[in-house]
Amino acid sequence: MKLHIAPWALPNEAMPIHIRWEPQFDFQSATVSIPEGFDFVEFTNLDEVRLEGRKAIVDKSMVAKGGSSSYFGCVICCKQIPKETSLEGVVLISFVHHERVEFSRKLRAKIFRPQLAFIDAPETIKLKDSGTVRSLPLHLRYTGFGDVQLRVEATIGGNIVSESGSIAFEILRRLWLSEFSEKEGDQTVAKKKETLKVAPEYVKAIADEVQQIVDTGQVPTGMFDREVFEEISEWLQDPHRKQVFMEVLYSRTEDMLLGMLVDLLESHPATNVRLVDPRAKISTQIKAPIEKLMLRLRYRDLLGNNYDPVEVPIKIIDERTQAKPALDIPIVIEKWEDKPLLNVAGV
Repeated sequence: MKLHIAPWALPNEAMPIHIRWEPQFDFQSATVSIPEGFDFVEFTNLDEVRLEGRKAIVDKSMVAKGGSSSYFGCVICCKQIPKETSLEGVVLISFVHHERVEFSRKLRAKIFRPQLAFIDAPETIKLKDSGTVRSLPLHLRYTGFGDVQLRVEATIGGNIVSESGSIAFEILRRLWLSEFSEKEGDQTVAKKKETLKVAPEYVKAIADEVQQIVDTGQVPTGMFDREVFEEISEWLQDPHRKQVFMEVLYSRTEDMLLGMLVDLLESHPATNVRLVDPRAKISTQIKAPIEKLMLRLRYRDLLGNNYDPVEVPIKIIDERTQAKPALDIPIVIEKWEDKPLLNVAGV
């Protein structure tokens, strides 16, 4: 008797089971019993199968006549999301002949999942007239198994105040904040740009999209505080300035796209993790003196399994006495502990 089960799987991932016996082995029926939380997906080399809850009963006569008469298989999957990084269930295979169990074997169905957690985050953010908060540094940890997409979300009073913005809006933001002048960048970043290429037609398409934003004046207020937003709107009303802006736009778009590509390539904090929004930031207007900011890690694996988000509260202490512009704080993952499960087949 030869039995095989996939060595591991993610939740909702197919786990094939293959059962083969010698031609001289005689039996009347075989039973495959799967653990709670698992489902049967399909069967192979069987004309018919009888399901009784989490049991699949196969009479010998049900084995496909046109195929091999000495094997059948099935595919199962785990429908529940484990709370821990791993879950193990027992699949029981048994063969009966004349009401006597002729063969019985247990197979281990091993399920693994990725798991993210906050290791450290600021307890408070203090806002003063003298300066702004430069960034919100986070220390995160990845454990378990499986590639994930990570989104860092911030809420105040239940309202989402984190955003990333489209490529066109990000180009506009970078253009404005750079005051249309080249700045000496990091040599490493410059070298990485040299190895990347952007199709000319894509550069023009993005530049055209930015031009449309400028022409219509539809600049989202969340990108800049109100004072800067009004300054941009007034500045672009001058035809000469607008022409200068557009000339700079078309000459700088490619370089800025390359810079954004470098940012994206560096937005994989761990081998198994990719940031959905590498430029995520908190952008909102703080009205009350003290607010609680809730940071939330949302993540999913490549099969589309969404895992329970991880949250950490941060108190915002607003000590500003002057006019309060919009709060704009980049969310930065400064440290990352990458502890994936290795050799999961042998666990």
